[in-house]
Amino acid sequence: MNINSQKFGIISIATRNYIEYWKEMVLTFDSHLEIEGKVVFRVFTDQPEKALTTSNCLNHCQVRVHVS
Repeated sequence: MNINSQKFGIISIATRNYIEYWKEMVLTFDSHLEIEGKVVFRVFTDQPEKALTTSNCLNHCQVRVHVS
C-alpha cells in the first residue's frame, strides 16, 4: 500500500466553545502536514462560519462542515 495514494478522514464534533480547540488542532495538523489534499477533516458544529473561516487558512488539509 502506497501512503501517497491514500486519503485520510478525521471526524470531529466541535460545538459551543470546543470550536476553538478544533481550530487549534486543525491549524497545527495543517502546519505539520507535507502531503497536500490527503487529509479531510469532517466537523459537526453549531458554528459553521468559524469552521469555514478556519478552512480558508489551511494549505494542506480540506474541511467539510456539517451543521449540528
